[in-house]
Amino acid sequence: MIGWNCVILFFHCAYFFSYVNAGANFTTLHQREAWPNLSSTRAVAIRTQRDISENATIIDDVVVGVNITSTVFESFGYTSESLAEINTLLDVGVQALYIDLYYNEYSRDWSLCPLESLITNRTSERCESPQTFNITSLIGVINNFISLTDNVLNTNPLYLLISVHSIVYTKSKYITEIHYLESEFQNLNNLITPSHLNITSIPSLQEMLFTDNLRTLAILINDDLLLNTTYKENSGLNTMFISSSLLGTQRWKQISDNYPTLPVAWKDIDDINNVTISNDTSSFRFTYSRGDISLDTFVKSIKLGYSPIISQIFSKLSDISVYLEYAFWSWAVYQPTFENTGSATDETSSDIAKLERCAIITTSGWKVVKCGGRYRVLCQNSEKPDTFAVSKVSSDFLTASESCYDIGSNYVIAVPTTVFEQDKAIAVIPSTDTGLWIDVNSLSSSNCWVKGLSTVCPYQKTISKMIFIRMITPGAVIAFILLLLLILLQFNRVPVHQNRRRWRKLTQEQAAKEVEGVPS
Repeated sequence: MIGWNCVILFFHCAYFFSYVNAGANFTTLHQREAWPNLSSTRAVAIRTQRDISENATIIDDVVVGVNITSTVFESFGYTSESLAEINTLLDVGVQALYIDLYYNEYSRDWSLCPLESLITNRTSERCESPQTFNITSLIGVINNFISLTDNVLNTNPLYLLISVHSIVYTKSKYITEIHYLESEFQNLNNLITPSHLNITSIPSLQEMLFTDNLRTLAILINDDLLLNTTYKENSGLNTMFISSSLLGTQRWKQISDNYPTLPVAWKDIDDINNVTISNDTSSFRFTYSRGDISLDTFVKSIKLGYSPIISQIFSKLSDISVYLEYAFWSWAVYQPTFENTGSATDETSSDIAKLERCAIITTSGWKVVKCGGRYRVLCQNSEKPDTFAVSKVSSDFLTASESCYDIGSNYVIAVPTTVFEQDKAIAVIPSTDTGLWIDVNSLSSSNCWVKGLSTVCPYQKTISKMIFIRMITPGAVIAFILLLLLILLQFNRVPVHQNRRRWRKLTQEQAAKEVEGVPS
């Protein structure tokens, strides 16, 4: 009985502490504090931006990328251990990897290591054995991340920007035996190939991620191979796209006649000040850097619809967090604020007004405010989606849609779905207003931001199940261990129990010597 009481006590204790810890994991606001995990605020922001943009094409997607050669390998070494840092970058929300691949013209195989790392005498800068550090191991890390996030809460596009280079290394100690890129890239999970994507009709995020269950896009973005390279350039083009930025060379002009070209705008981030935002949604847009990027330049790249690729070397990789906080065209920095309460569907109007579950658009992005606050409303012409207007009067969130109807019967409360709509919406915010209501709220479930006042959170059941599993798992494990200990105790008895027959015989002999009755 005492043993089972211990089991019950430990189960309740474990349940309590696991519940507390589960809550702790969901209350971290800043990415640096949450490192190496994704902060709760950024997790919600990433999911919200994806869901609001579900009907926009994948070309309109704006993400943050990292040059893994300069930011990871040059800092942590060309070793298998550094691959863990790439996994961390993916975990914290990096959605594009710029990957340098090196073709040895002598051995005719591919590696992750530049010539300098093969010939150096410095151990810390030397490339690790090709048996443990190669393209296959990198793809393994990427596939593991894709598998773990292959669910409705966490699935997002992942862009692999490939840059190829020629090297000549005649020694035989570093041979990868990876002769064709196609044999490697065809192993990528959820890969979008040229046969999947119709260039004349780009799919929406919803179609690509959830209908087709595709999310990984490999793009050949830079060619630094020798003019007389021994590699057949068209090998691998069944698994990756040719960037239109390569068509300036005669070699790729000829190859593109037989293979589809992906429209890509590839710009130096230092030239971003010469770029103006437009409605041109015909190209994927990326900016690259040759070193450090100022935060202002980084933010401007995103606001103009260009996905910045960070090439900076950090003393600690977690220092990249300062950029990640500004990674959204939608939400302002450190938004949306995170709360640990549940649904507000059963609340009265006066109670809802006190909740910080509604959003306004400001010149710096979306911000969470109390639903009872008084703001004017961002309205959109349902017949001309590019046309935005501001309501004449202020209102709370619950009556905001009525204010738009006063402008005209074809005006509705708006929410920008792309960076281009966001730019047009911000342009109409009066200088006298701190913000305007937009049609985004989390009233049906905390931290689940949806479009529409009556829209129910589509992830409510999923989130509840995940939290429940996280809460009961530690307690169940402890209870199981204690149960095993009790079972073992039944087999491993104390000496008095192991020798019962002997003790019974001794007891009987002692009893026979005793005289019954009262001594005289």
